[in-house]
Amino acid sequence: MKLKELTEKRQKHLQSCIDNNDSSHELIAGMYSDPSHFIYELIQNADDANASELAFKLNTNSLELTHNGTELFNYKDVESITSVGHSTKLNEINKIGKFGAGFKSVFAVTESPIIHSGNFHFEIKNFIVPYQIDDITENSSTKIILPFNKEGSDKENIYSFIKDTLLNLEAECLLFLKKISTINWETKSSFGSYYLEAEDDFTKRLIKKVKHDLFIDDYLVFSNTIQIGSADNLNLVVAFSLNNDEGDDAPKRITAFHESKLFVFFPTSVNTGLKFLIHAPYKTTPNRETINFNDEENKILTHELSKLVAQSIIALKERGFIDLDFLNLLPLRSNFDHSLYNSIRNEIIALIKEQPLLPTSNGTYASGLESLIATEKELPQLLTRKDTVSLYQRKAWLNTEINSKKYQQLKESIRDYVDCPEISIDNFCENLTYDFLKNKDDSWLKEFYKAVSTKTRLYQVKSYSVGVLRSKPIIKLTTGEFVNPTNESGDIQVYLPGNQKSEFKTIKKSLVKDPGALEFFQSLGITEPDKISEIKEFIVPKYWAIDSLPSKKEYQNNFNKVYQIWLGEDDYNKNRITDLVKGLDFIGCYNRENKFSLKKASQVYIIKKEIQLWYSGNNIDEYYFIDQNFFDNQHLDFLERLGIMSAIKLNNDTQYRKEWTGHYKRGVTGFNPNFDIEGLEYAIENMNYARSLILWNICLENVKRLHGHTEFKTNKNKSYEKGELEDSLALKKLRDIFWLYDSKRKKIQRDYSEIVIDDISMDYTKHHENIDRLIKALGFKLDEVSEFEKKTGKKVVSKEDFELLQKIKVQENQNNSAHTKKWIAQVEPDEAEPQIDNNPFKKRKTKDRSYQDQAHINKNNSVSENIQYPEDQPNNVNSDQNKEIGVWGEAVAYNYLKREYKSSDFEVINLNRVSTRGVGYDFVVKKNKIEIAYYEVKTKMDDHPSLFKISKSQWNWAKRLHEEENGEKYRILVITNAGSDKPGLLEVINPVKLWELGEIEADPVNLIL
Repeated sequence: MKLKELTEKRQKHLQSCIDNNDSSHELIAGMYSDPSHFIYELIQNADDANASELAFKLNTNSLELTHNGTELFNYKDVESITSVGHSTKLNEINKIGKFGAGFKSVFAVTESPIIHSGNFHFEIKNFIVPYQIDDITENSSTKIILPFNKEGSDKENIYSFIKDTLLNLEAECLLFLKKISTINWETKSSFGSYYLEAEDDFTKRLIKKVKHDLFIDDYLVFSNTIQIGSADNLNLVVAFSLNNDEGDDAPKRITAFHESKLFVFFPTSVNTGLKFLIHAPYKTTPNRETINFNDEENKILTHELSKLVAQSIIALKERGFIDLDFLNLLPLRSNFDHSLYNSIRNEIIALIKEQPLLPTSNGTYASGLESLIATEKELPQLLTRKDTVSLYQRKAWLNTEINSKKYQQLKESIRDYVDCPEISIDNFCENLTYDFLKNKDDSWLKEFYKAVSTKTRLYQVKSYSVGVLRSKPIIKLTTGEFVNPTNESGDIQVYLPGNQKSEFKTIKKSLVKDPGALEFFQSLGITEPDKISEIKEFIVPKYWAIDSLPSKKEYQNNFNKVYQIWLGEDDYNKNRITDLVKGLDFIGCYNRENKFSLKKASQVYIIKKEIQLWYSGNNIDEYYFIDQNFFDNQHLDFLERLGIMSAIKLNNDTQYRKEWTGHYKRGVTGFNPNFDIEGLEYAIENMNYARSLILWNICLENVKRLHGHTEFKTNKNKSYEKGELEDSLALKKLRDIFWLYDSKRKKIQRDYSEIVIDDISMDYTKHHENIDRLIKALGFKLDEVSEFEKKTGKKVVSKEDFELLQKIKVQENQNNSAHTKKWIAQVEPDEAEPQIDNNPFKKRKTKDRSYQDQAHINKNNSVSENIQYPEDQPNNVNSDQNKEIGVWGEAVAYNYLKREYKSSDFEVINLNRVSTRGVGYDFVVKKNKIEIAYYEVKTKMDDHPSLFKISKSQWNWAKRLHEEENGEKYRILVITNAGSDKPGLLEVINPVKLWELGEIEADPVNLIL
């Protein structure tokens, strides 16, 4: 068919489109978001025509393209370029113009593109109609002319954006095209070119020239060809930027692309998230900007492209380009969600796990599964390959530069995704064992001591922690043995070697000679042994946990030695000695049975007459008196510093007491609710004059602790509130007994309130700063009160008792007049805010009523439920008031239900308003006119468990619903604390089921027989 016949055919098609309002051929020109995209389409057509060089010439009124492609236009090409949806490259996936729509993009700037190629010279009008024109070419090249005659367009604007596109062409496309290596361009004011040179099989140089200025970029390019179905020679490419930022003499390194688009010969709109370039001949949308990655052929391309990336990394290693900087640009993190990125990432992670691609501390490479990350640089110097295999089953340490801030994300990725553990010196020290250390020589130990010396956290003692090395066998002794620096008590147990041989555990001299090791020992607090060391090493261990008592002679020698050393030291060292000894069973004493033993000083009394009188005959409490065969007055200062007791022991540990779950109480201004006196129970049972005097003095000296104010808080209320005046434990024990004596040494058989201070014996201390406070705490009658009663004959009562009497009278008056008064709520029902009770019912255990004829029936089996029966209900509420309370509760329930069922689909009906009384329930709830719930309301004045009457109709209706498996519809609303602003509200769902499960109880049950 000749061109003239094609023209006539297209004219007829055009007329048909006009007649049928079909403008699809015009829409193609507007499918590209970038109007300059046609530049790349023209380059693509030239590449498909096997051109190696092309040139753009931009004039004010047109753009001309000339290329040297060997495949000139034929008739089928003309037919294709003037059609819609037709292309000669339809089945050639490796050619870009697959959809036959690419050339149509030129209509964004022209109404009539002109083409000269081979034997065809034509102009296209109306998008699809070719018209024969004269040949103006002088050779066999192809020329395309685009006049800027687009209707409504601005020629200056077209000229401007084409100029910018030519000047800033994404020339990386030359890396992925088949033939083209040179692109020249020329405008009215400038000229330039892009050309690609091959340095070797993998290194490509991309040169951009603008007038006389050159811009050069090098790339390492790796490619592979695959076949998908009938499409073969599909070319996949990975390109890494290769630059030199450190001068011409420095080796070139791979650098990152900060924003990398996926290339399908030309850049698409797909951001790969990678820091290098990739190309594959993906199937794209008609405008070639986006890709369907779920397409089966595209999935194959993604898989093969991921494999090529992995292969290129191995090739880069062979060429010496793998270092931490290169690894840092690989996609190891999971911070970019795209199927292409994830496929490449997974391939790389699998590769690094298995292949030796990670730089190690000794300059070699290792795989992820055989490597370790050392947090500190000292670890690779300390632990050899043999050590790491033994300790961690890994062969190599990674280059410790990976710990720098620059590589933080790389380190985290290798640790988290490549399964390469990170080991710190802390971790290493925590896992140190005797078996590991015993094989290390002195030189290794010196390096170890220097390495940990700067890591004070590993051996420092703080209030909340102790360094791990203090409990590890890191100290090598002169005997060759390895021991911990401290004993079980946390005290240093090793010493620096002195000038003379000794029995102390001393560190090997060759280690101490090393300055770094010595600094570490001194930081631990290790010193040469002194006299105190002798106590610690040779005396303290004997008395720390005594299995059998030493002989009295040995004990006497040990005590005297400690005392003599203590006597000759200054205050600081005296405190060191007492700290060593006070926790030991080191004080010779005898118990109530005169049996000798060794106890801690804090458990032993000095012999004093007062203390002996207090404990005399006491065979209940444990107490010990010092054995005077071993001690005299010269030892008193030493013994007191050890904590020996010289007064009766008082329990004054804390002012705080947990009363019950969630409720806490404490004393204030010195008062201690827990204050008690050791041996007080025995003294009360065996009170005599002497003990009474001793007890009086103890109370006098400790009156603040004896009686006072408390404050309390709860889990809900975090701040303390003031409580009542209270007695301590000791004073509570003294409240109900007679223990005071008169001047005739006879026990006073009267309450405290009937005793004045002059009634008690003159032997009691009465002139003391605390005497008035003690009299008040005990509740003695004041002298002036006694005198007033004698003179007036009247009885004096306390202010508190008088106020209590007034309250009782008021309550009695209220009770007497209750039957005549109307019940008045504190708030109206609409103002009440119900507090929902969500506590589930608990199963109630039925009492065992069997064998009631037996005399030994268990008293604990009697009923003691905390339930108010009808006869126990307050008698100050009459029937009219009950009715008022019930109406108030129903109003609160109605408001609650209206809030719960507030949608327009629901209707809440109060049967007590629409009729005389609801039968079986008070409220019914309907949804779309269908009954979905029935509510019976019960109201009471308090929140204690109570018996409510359930009528026959109510119970039978609830039972029927339960039997029909609709039991959830019947509900009882229990309103508690009626009349208050915050009444309780408990919703009992399916009461029949709860009754069957034993979670609610019926009492009494009336049967119709």
